[in-house]
Amino acid sequence: MKHHWGQDQRGHILLLGLMVLMVASAAWLGVGSSHRVEHRSVQTLQLDQARAALIHYAVSYIDHYGPQGAGPGHFPCPDTDPPTSFKNQTTEPWSKGGPNPPCGRHGVATGWLPRHVNVNGGRYHFHARPQQRLRYAVSGQFINNPVNREVNPNTKGDINLGQFNDIIAVLGLPSLSAMPLYNDPEWSFDELETNGTYTIVRADTIWQPLLQRVASWLLTQLNSSIELRCGGNDGLSSCAQGWHWPAECDVTSVTMLLHWLTDLPMHTACSESVELVLTMPLWLEGVPIKKHWFVRNHWYRFVDIQIDNVCKPNPGRCRVGLINNSNPMHTDNIHSPDASSHVRPHRIRLKLASVGAVLP
Repeated sequence: MKHHWGQDQRGHILLLGLMVLMVASAAWLGVGSSHRVEHRSVQTLQLDQARAALIHYAVSYIDHYGPQGAGPGHFPCPDTDPPTSFKNQTTEPWSKGGPNPPCGRHGVATGWLPRHVNVNGGRYHFHARPQQRLRYAVSGQFINNPVNREVNPNTKGDINLGQFNDIIAVLGLPSLSAMPLYNDPEWSFDELETNGTYTIVRADTIWQPLLQRVASWLLTQLNSSIELRCGGNDGLSSCAQGWHWPAECDVTSVTMLLHWLTDLPMHTACSESVELVLTMPLWLEGVPIKKHWFVRNHWYRFVDIQIDNVCKPNPGRCRVGLINNSNPMHTDNIHSPDASSHVRPHRIRLKLASVGAVLP
């Protein structure tokens, strides 16, 4: 019997070649899949870091811009300069990486997340990517320029994406197939929902830290005012001269705030309406009260102050504190399984009590 070694060898070589190709293909696919997973993980980390920086900026807004800034809870406008405009910029690569205000005229402003914004004393950076960019969309209800958007606990996000309809901002990276259109600041959420990676900021995400920041500011302002006007814990020098409550005065939370935050005598606050008081030439933190973020955004409507009876004749012996320190707010709504319904904080609850008193 003759053996056809040439044919057998060619057959074995072909079979071996196919096996090697299959192993190599599997290995390549595994590496490719691993690379895609790793790449997506890096993208997710970048988005999470940028999201955290964006939320911190909104919560600490008054620390960056002072009393005449837009106020807590405001977000920057998008950057609408195309990413390609940065390629030949070698002398100052960050100079054109800021927002392009004004924005929000058409409900939702879209573009890219700014690399930075200018703040008092320097710049606040949202990310450090060498080549922009993260997609960024923000609700026109929350933008900071023009400075005429009222942001307080009643303000809702109005971006619809996925199962939520109360979104304030969206950060995302499109899929590779959408990259040719990446230079266009006008983009739709479809490119992110299809194959992109994105994260969102909802109203419920920011209200708890936001209310805590405003409550902290209020405590500082109110207690500093009491100490300044009442001359220490004895409370007899200044408080007896127009800074105590007349017996006939029906003290409300708004009356208390206007009295202690400004130079408004209590007898005037008791006899006039809040609307009329706000037209008076009063000052808060060195600026006219009507220009202060606390008044422009009507935050005073979301503050409750209880008063111990011992404090009414002599407030100098008392201090303002939070009721329930761990959570300075309470909610009136009940959580619903419906994604469009959610628990919303409503009030900051304070109490004027004797120094050292334990609050509930």
